[in-house]
Amino acid sequence: MVDMNVGLIGADDVGHSHALAFKNAMLTFGLEPAVPRLTAVYDVARQRAIVAAERFGIGRDVGDWREIVRDPGIELVDIACCDDGTPEIVRATIAHGKHVLCERIPLVDHRHMRALAEAADAAGVRAAVCFPSLRNPVQTLARTLVSSGKLGHVRGVRVSFEKDTAPDTGVGAPFHRFATDAIALGLDLIGPIRRVCGMSKQFARGEAISWSEARGTGADHVQFLCEFENGAVSHFSMGHVCTGRLFGLTYEVQGTLGAICFDQERMNELEYFRQDEPLEIRGYKTIYSGPSQADYAAIHPLPGVGLGFNDQRTFEARAMVTSISQSRRPDYDFHFAANIRQVEQAIVRSIEKRGWTALSEIS
Repeated sequence: MVDMNVGLIGADDVGHSHALAFKNAMLTFGLEPAVPRLTAVYDVARQRAIVAAERFGIGRDVGDWREIVRDPGIELVDIACCDDGTPEIVRATIAHGKHVLCERIPLVDHRHMRALAEAADAAGVRAAVCFPSLRNPVQTLARTLVSSGKLGHVRGVRVSFEKDTAPDTGVGAPFHRFATDAIALGLDLIGPIRRVCGMSKQFARGEAISWSEARGTGADHVQFLCEFENGAVSHFSMGHVCTGRLFGLTYEVQGTLGAICFDQERMNELEYFRQDEPLEIRGYKTIYSGPSQADYAAIHPLPGVGLGFNDQRTFEARAMVTSISQSRRPDYDFHFAANIRQVEQAIVRSIEKRGWTALSEIS
């Protein structure tokens, strides 16, 4: 049995979900390839760190995140906070030769994100960003259906991430807060994007969006058309004032031989359409999550029982420990994050100039 010491930065609700994920990774998957041990926790509110240390059996709470980064016994730094200080923590973590997992993409533009990715590569450390929804075993099946050609040549894609979290407040959300997950989903399923054409709306305040060094400042809803490198055309819709939507991360992928649909609010179901079925029974069929899909069997041996959001967190923690132990590149590393930032910046430029913007223009 090999231990892997983890330092947790951030002890609010998000930090708690990360701590639970690392605890559950060992309980769910066993002792191999390594057992993550939470040995230190920091939060800007010291009392939260104290509570987290007691609740999750973390070795100690500290008063400065630098204590975690500098601790020679800690191998992995889990940055579970979402504030603007994250880039500083990431740079320091990489400089001290430690692996790093971030709850959100550090708040920098794509060039600086690419530089962080290259710095991690040069230091020989694994650097990844959390995308728990992409760890859903159903998503593994969806990726397989697309990549194996079961859907034929993909022609059309629709993706949305719509929530009803800030209705009529008069306070816009930073663009990257609600765009990142939808873009990540599109890149993960289909591949690189060639060009985009976007629009934004601030329902309480007018119709502009500004961006400086990858900082969006107040859009309520953003939509964009795009063309993927494989020729597929797509529409993305993202907003936080979408009445009736609780966690509306959805997509539909249409190919020449079939199609798939997914809704995160029904995260244990994938709708699958086959063009070659007899006309009288042709239509979408529901595939339920089950042990034949990715990590599901570690949770339950029977299909249709259903997984929850924190199970996805557990799979994510397990994947990070495995990538470190096996010295391989994480699935959603800092290079993937830099690609998302580049798409975001292309969207904003297209909004500003009111026309199409190629990804190649964002250098």
